[in-house]
Amino acid sequence: MIPNKLRDNSGASLLIALLFFMICAVIGTLILTIAVAASGRMLHLKENQQSYYNIYSAAKLLEEEIQNTSYSKYVQIDSEHNETMHYLEKPTGVFRELLLQYADTIFDTGTIKEAKLIKISLPSNPNMQPVIVTFHMDINYQILLEVYEETQPDIVYEVKIPSIISQNYEKTTFIQDDNEYIRYTTSLYWGKAEISRK
Repeated sequence: MIPNKLRDNSGASLLIALLFFMICAVIGTLILTIAVAASGRMLHLKENQQSYYNIYSAAKLLEEEIQNTSYSKYVQIDSEHNETMHYLEKPTGVFRELLLQYADTIFDTGTIKEAKLIKISLPSNPNMQPVIVTFHMDINYQILLEVYEETQPDIVYEVKIPSIISQNYEKTTFIQDDNEYIRYTTSLYWGKAEISRK
């Protein structure tokens, strides 16, 4: 009787079945955990992609509004040192006042204004998040914009818009109505922008 019990394998198959089900449960749990984590990453990836598209669209809009816009101004000084300033050409478009303020500060004082934060919404898609734009113009009238969403400040696009200067405070002397005048003229336009991710 005892030798028969020692040869009996019926309990071993139950043990192997339990071990197999335990291994399957562990593998199933791992697969489920990986799938949940991946779906969370995919959702976050979709939100990031939407932010990239939104910010890039805003950068393209800014580029189209500013590039090929002109600015030309002169200061005229008479023989008694009286100064008058006149525009030959002013910027146009949505950002004309901003461009005028910054360019005038450089022309009039030879200094630059502090960078300005602007919040804009894309007219083409009102469902998109508004974007924040940091506007800066350097002493050579070149424009640097940083564009990002308030909710995603780590995704930033830079828009560099070069200034193509045809005259930079160029001096002209002329006589009009028996008076001698000196004129200093600056003329430029903003060229093709370069957009890159920061």
